[in-house]
Amino acid sequence: MSPAVIMLLCLLVLGVAGLGVRQVWIDFEERRALIRRSALTRVEARASTLRYRIDAALRRTRLGERVASELRAVGLPLSVLAAMTIVVSAVVLGFVVLDRFVPTWLAPLGAYGAWRLVRFQLERQRQRRRDEFVTQLPELARTISNAASAGRSLPSAMRLAARELEDPAGTELAAVAEELRIGQSLDRALQNLSQRLPSREVEVMVTTLLIQQRAGGDLVQALREMARTLDQRKDLRSELRSLMAGAVYTGYVVMGLGVGAVLLMNAITPGALDTILSSAMGIVATTVAVGLYAVGVVLIRRHQTIDI
Repeated sequence: MSPAVIMLLCLLVLGVAGLGVRQVWIDFEERRALIRRSALTRVEARASTLRYRIDAALRRTRLGERVASELRAVGLPLSVLAAMTIVVSAVVLGFVVLDRFVPTWLAPLGAYGAWRLVRFQLERQRQRRRDEFVTQLPELARTISNAASAGRSLPSAMRLAARELEDPAGTELAAVAEELRIGQSLDRALQNLSQRLPSREVEVMVTTLLIQQRAGGDLVQALREMARTLDQRKDLRSELRSLMAGAVYTGYVVMGLGVGAVLLMNAITPGALDTILSSAMGIVATTVAVGLYAVGVVLIRRHQTIDI
């Protein structure tokens, strides 16, 4: 790749990254400024900006809906436009960086790797948020149970829990309460919660609340029993993760050392990868190595999964 093309791609990456940073900063400043305005003024001010209109147009597309759903699931306060800008910047940057170390025809792997890294970070953030919510479930069950024992209805008890609990439980319950306020059924609101935070514990809580709401019964006692069970499951999961953490991270370190060694070899001896990939034996060896790394990633991910 010629230096002019590389320079053009670098300028493109810097420009897109600058736009992304500017977008995030504008969002931050807008939130600070709009706090002092009324709700109607805030809506009118945001709707009149070009950025808001572009973001609204993106949200109406299928891709925009999917991105918005992902952002809600991970709890990131970003617009669809800002999220897409960050992803495009990462993909272009991955292409340019890898092009400096490997043959040009392998540079698209850098773009793919950058996209997979963004997906990995999003999934990691989603998993962290889900784990935090699951950790709060015993307290959430006890809060709803205490409110129900005081004579409150289930929707009212959930609104109380939304005010009492910290994020993410408070934020998620506030979203459920808002859906109920605008006319959404309790079944649908709780199912949406389960879709945003998919886990066995959340499914148990949602199923318990729906059964008690439909068929009646001792809701207070059911929630207290569920709180005790969830406390035991939380302790067991924490113990299992502590036992497996060393082996899992050792596997990732070994994989990283292998990739780093190949890149270092090509940096020390420019064209080494070209030489390896110019022969049939080198291509076969590289394919087998990549396949083994892929199998290693799958096995490590399965080893991390705790199904109790």
